[in-house]
Amino acid sequence: MQISLSIVITKSLVGLTGITLSCGSSVSSYSHTISANGGYDTATFSLAGSLETMEYWLQSGIGSHIEIYNMYLTKVWEGFIDEVVITYGQSSVSSGKISEIANRVSVDYQDFVTGEQDITATANDLASQNRYGVLQKVYSGGKVSQTNAEKIRDEVLSENKMPHVTNSLAGFGVPQITVNCLGYIHFLDLFTYSQEGASWTLREKILDVLGKEPNSVFSLDRSRISSNTLSVPKDDLDGRTGRDVLSDLAALGGDSDNYRRIYGCLNDRLVYYRQVPSTIKYYKYITANQVGFRLTDGNMVLPSDVKAGEWVFVPDMLAGAAVKSNIRDDSRAIFIEQVSYTAPIDLSITGSYVGTVAQRIKKLGGG
Repeated sequence: MQISLSIVITKSLVGLTGITLSCGSSVSSYSHTISANGGYDTATFSLAGSLETMEYWLQSGIGSHIEIYNMYLTKVWEGFIDEVVITYGQSSVSSGKISEIANRVSVDYQDFVTGEQDITATANDLASQNRYGVLQKVYSGGKVSQTNAEKIRDEVLSENKMPHVTNSLAGFGVPQITVNCLGYIHFLDLFTYSQEGASWTLREKILDVLGKEPNSVFSLDRSRISSNTLSVPKDDLDGRTGRDVLSDLAALGGDSDNYRRIYGCLNDRLVYYRQVPSTIKYYKYITANQVGFRLTDGNMVLPSDVKAGEWVFVPDMLAGAAVKSNIRDDSRAIFIEQVSYTAPIDLSITGSYVGTVAQRIKKLGGG
């Protein structure tokens, strides 16, 4: 069955790398995942090409911005190319991953003489940062002297400032390019958050985390970040990534309730932070011969367009029974934790229970 998707690839949004092209009929496979916490998560596609084309992708592809559109030109996924793998004859060569590059490095260590915990000054590689964006890592050096911790830092920077290229030889494979992508929320994993002070509201801290992402990949439109006046510590000096901080904040629930909150990044790098909805968005008839889902107004939704962080309801299960007032208590309702789509029409949904206990425990200092 033909893949009715358009893949548009442009230059990197954060560096000087990337290729510009559109992939259509040459794409042989495509899949993506979308998560309630994270939004656009991963995507993978494969396409054919000449040896010259493969080498071009291998040398210039990683870091490129990528957008996926359905047959109606609706955007269904967005992110960046993390890794490129080419298979030609007996050779399989990979370049990447962007997420494993380290061009701003420090080392956390225990001083060999004093026994005190310390961290080295940061070392940067500007050429790598100009090409791929600022990608920060903090490594653990163990119990060493300051001098040796700095040597470890410099070695880590030298070893990881550029993408790793690996090659293997095996039996003859089908000549193809495989492209592995990540959503932009993963840029929150690529820097260390730091802040000092007493306290502020939870929403203020979310805004600060997004503002400290060094590559400015996220939209400045913060309208999808809902209000939360819960007081949280401003002080944050433990070397956590931005993603760790955001996940911790989302786990606290609301300022006046313990209902679950979720966060993520979707189209145009717009970040959302919101309460799990209390209403149904999608309807799926399991006894009908339909590949899509329906909205409340009856309009069809293609499998490629279904998003996580929403409720899907199965009306032809326990047909005729009243919908429960709290949707989480209805066995026909599924909260979509993650969707996994494989072109052209395969979709699997991972559901989860939406409760309040975890948020309450987190507020009380547990969890």
